[in-house]
Amino acid sequence: MDEMVERYERWVPIPGLPEAPLETFGCTFNDGWLSVTARYWSTGAHHKLHIDFDYVEAFKSYEEFSDPWMSNQLPLPQLTGEDHRWRYPLQEVIHSSWVARVMSRNGGIDRAWRHLVISTTDHSLHIMTSGPPRNVELI
Repeated sequence: MDEMVERYERWVPIPGLPEAPLETFGCTFNDGWLSVTARYWSTGAHHKLHIDFDYVEAFKSYEEFSDPWMSNQLPLPQLTGEDHRWRYPLQEVIHSSWVARVMSRNGGIDRAWRHLVISTTDHSLHIMTSGPPRNVELI
């Protein structure tokens, strides 16, 4: 397998996250900081997940059938257990073509960028950030 091929992996920012899909998310952006709150759905997991990102270069939101993933159909990490038909809601895109395009277009942004995805049952939020989130908590 070519090591530089784009691929999606589970992103587990904290231990103890429910093995359940996310139903909705909301976000706010201010001066490079992005805050996201998402609500879990199904299997009795009624938690919300809150994530604060320190520095975000770019982010984009798609309705499920508009997501560029639909055109390449790369394998997505799946949930296990009762909700095994759903994709795992937090993903990291390794060797992201989106990050490569942004870096090529913008030039001079030579940080170690990450492409993270927060997926609900019908939307996806793609985030280009440097470093780990500032804060992650179940609320």
